[in-house]
Amino acid sequence: MILPLKNCVDTIPSFSHPGVDDWANRVITNGGEKPSFNTIYTLYKFYRGLDFFGLTPLMVSVNCIVPDNLSASITPLIKVAGNDPWTNTNVVAGDLTVDGLIGNASNKRLDTGVNALTNYASSNIGITAYAMSDTFTDFRCDIGAYVTSTDTSRIYLPFSTTKVRLACFGGGEAGGGYIESTPLTGIKGYYSGNRTSSTYYAIYQANSSTPHAVGAFGTNEYGARPNTSYYVLAVHDISSGNVYSDKRLSFVAFHYGLSLAQSSNFFNLVQAMRVGLGGGYV
Repeated sequence: MILPLKNCVDTIPSFSHPGVDDWANRVITNGGEKPSFNTIYTLYKFYRGLDFFGLTPLMVSVNCIVPDNLSASITPLIKVAGNDPWTNTNVVAGDLTVDGLIGNASNKRLDTGVNALTNYASSNIGITAYAMSDTFTDFRCDIGAYVTSTDTSRIYLPFSTTKVRLACFGGGEAGGGYIESTPLTGIKGYYSGNRTSSTYYAIYQANSSTPHAVGAFGTNEYGARPNTSYYVLAVHDISSGNVYSDKRLSFVAFHYGLSLAQSSNFFNLVQAMRVGLGGGYV
């Protein structure tokens, strides 16, 4: 039986976790000051929640974008694959607030080092982000990797004033290889794009006022996984040049594909974690 979030988190010992201790040490190694007690305590609870729900083995690179300092915000909490820290191009301390990191639509990006082809055994792939911008200004990808139109993996938060777009993981955008959902009211919130089989992929979404649910799903198998690393705050486009985001994100995770129930548990943990950090949630 799945316990309500408050009950299950309150029963999880939260005084230490080796993964969080390792992260705090890596923040210092990466040039940042030691994170605050509140941040470490909040991440203890978050990490133990991942363990409790059996989500930890599905995680590849997880960044909680904590507000303590820039180095801490780009050092992934979980780093099974990818860069540590995420390689920073032009993102500065002023881009970080308690609500996360923001792009500038021109030259700011983080290279995660996570590669859809080489870091996953199959097309079972997922990306989750917590979007904290409530406006749409232009067609801009917020997280992505692109080789060709049939060899891409991208998410737009949102794609337009009425759409969130997921270029299907393990597939592309040419020929309709993508799905679109209606954004949450106010746009801000949790969005999770997941491919759990060669013929099923979905967008799950939620925030504090909208219950977790499937925003859209598709059943086609199309294209291939891109053989290049994912950028955050941009799409890593090795074909025609990077496209940059102007949005703010407070959480980003690369993982294996999540089911609806797994994503629901993940949302509850991410939401509680951001509440504990004092911002970056609605």
